[in-house]
Amino acid sequence: MHFKMKLAIALCGTIFFTSPISAQDSTWQQVLGGWVDDVYYKNLFLGGTYYTRISLADIDADGDLDMFYGGGDSGSLVFFENVGTAENPIFQFALEEFPGLVNMPAYYGGTVDVDFGDLDADGDLDAAYSPTLVIGGSICWNDGTIYEPDFNFSFSHPNGPVEGQSNVTLVDIDFDGDLDYFSGFGFNGFQMFFAENIGTPEAPVWERRTRFYQDIDFGIPFDFDFGDIDNDGDYDLIVCKHGGNIAYYANVGGPREPHFEHVTDDFLPDRDTTD
Repeated sequence: MHFKMKLAIALCGTIFFTSPISAQDSTWQQVLGGWVDDVYYKNLFLGGTYYTRISLADIDADGDLDMFYGGGDSGSLVFFENVGTAENPIFQFALEEFPGLVNMPAYYGGTVDVDFGDLDADGDLDAAYSPTLVIGGSICWNDGTIYEPDFNFSFSHPNGPVEGQSNVTLVDIDFDGDLDYFSGFGFNGFQMFFAENIGTPEAPVWERRTRFYQDIDFGIPFDFDFGDIDNDGDYDLIVCKHGGNIAYYANVGGPREPHFEHVTDDFLPDRDTTD
């Protein structure tokens, strides 16, 4: 089953050092932890990233979710391996550039977004990719295995947006058995672009439907994901808005004819995502 979730937090860049860092001597060592008001914080001095876009996927089929975020210098995906368990995840920095998901045209210093799903029904995870601005979405086919993915970046456009604060989400929004394609479209009102999969689970064909899905206008840059928030059997919409607000749109139409109704802009009180 396709599973992916965007974390509604600002990700701190987690790089672990096991030996001193030095220029010409060995007197310098990075300190990650520190004390505040008699409380020790393990990662107090980690830095952050800007316009971070986070995706979770069990990329190595070991039963837990690993983490990716778009923020590499050349349009690449930074990879954090889950070295813990499914119940107690521990995300450890592994790769600055995940093989096959590098040098993707992007903007804002390489900020990109990706979502994973089995797009050709061969049992492994493929990737749908969207940059910030510049071009439409593309597909990275997985020519490897579920344990050792081998991504082949292609310019097979699912008719994605040609400009905007792009972020991509794959979801079977109409419950017809295949994955449809959503991405952000920012320059004309900060809306959602939608391309319907009119193909099959084995051979997807995305057809452009609208740059303004259900006339929903967020007004500012955003990131989003779908999930059954109220446990009624259809997909609802969670939106992380630039500046910190997390909005919730309930699906009041049902699984096959979704219709999203705004519920709140403060879905998680006292939880901000900053940028």
